[in-house]
This record gives sequence, C-alpha cells and structure tokens, in this order.
Amino acid sequence: MPAQVVSDPGNVLARNAMAAAVFGDLAAQPPGRRNLLLRRFTDPASRALFPPEDHEALARAHVAGLRAAHAARPGDRRAAELLAELFSPGEEFAVCWQRDEVALQRSGRKRVLRPVVGELEPECEVLATAGRTSCSWCTPPPRAARPPPAWSCCEWWARARGAHPAGPRGCPL
Repeated sequence: MPAQVVSDPGNVLARNAMAAAVFGDLAAQPPGRRNLLLRRFTDPASRALFPPEDHEALARAHVAGLRAAHAARPGDRRAAELLAELFSPGEEFAVCWQRDEVALQRSGRKRVLRPVVGELEPECEVLATAGRTSCSWCTPPPRAARPPPAWSCCEWWARARGAHPAGPRGCPL
C-alpha cells in the first residue's frame, strides 16, 4: 500500500517503495526539493503523472493546504521561502493563491497515469497529526483484494483494474 509522511507545507519526510513507484521516487532529490508543491508547479514530469483534466483541482487543493499551513505560522521562514520559489516560475501558482482558498485534504480519489499499468485510481486517506505533519496512504479501488506477498505492485494494481500485468517485476509502474 503506498504510504508517506508529509509536512504541512508539503515536504515529503518519508515514503515507502510503493508510494515511490506510484507517485515518483524522490530519493535522488536533495531533502529541500522533496516538496509536493515544488514538484507540482515546477516539474513537468511530476505533472505528467496526473491527467491534464485533473491539474486545476490538484493545484487548487495543494495551494489551499499550503495557505492553511502558512496561516497557522505566518512568520515561518521556510514557508516564506517556499512561497517565493513557487511564485517565480509562472502564473498558475499565483492564480491559485489569489483565490484565497484554505483547506486541509483528508481523503479522496486520485487518478495517476503510469506507463506500464495505465491509469490508477487509488483511494487516498490523510491523517493529520497534532504537529505539522500528516500521514497518507492509498488503497486500490474497492474491487481489488490485498496482493499476495509474491506479487509485485504492478501485478496488484493491474489485477485491481482487471488487466493482465505487463512489464517486469519490481514496481516499474
């Protein structure tokens, strides 16, 4: 099951192998670059993980969450640095920020595009902690059973979709 721990401004603090396979591996990124918003607004490869028709809703949700974090700690230097970096690459972040939306994500279905198994629609749950972090995990659609231990994540997701898994073992989604 994909799982990760994320700070309220969007820094990925920990991510398991399945989350890396589904949402992208951040291990090669320096810790300061492992931010969901930076990836969303500045990395075309990260944007390509999601269908274009979902981009606006995802952008608005990310920005509303960052606005909530910023409102909770208006003097936070790291949040201010992140905001400055996000305003610089283009107009999309600024347009979302100007909406003045504030929200915390709790649950929902995401659509993720992967080259081997196609479109995934995991149900994602977010559990906020008392501090500045949240834990999230995703499960396949309800019709999918838990994978046997020998299955790769590709096999699990492909079978959840009713498709035969293609590609090598080892989660190359």
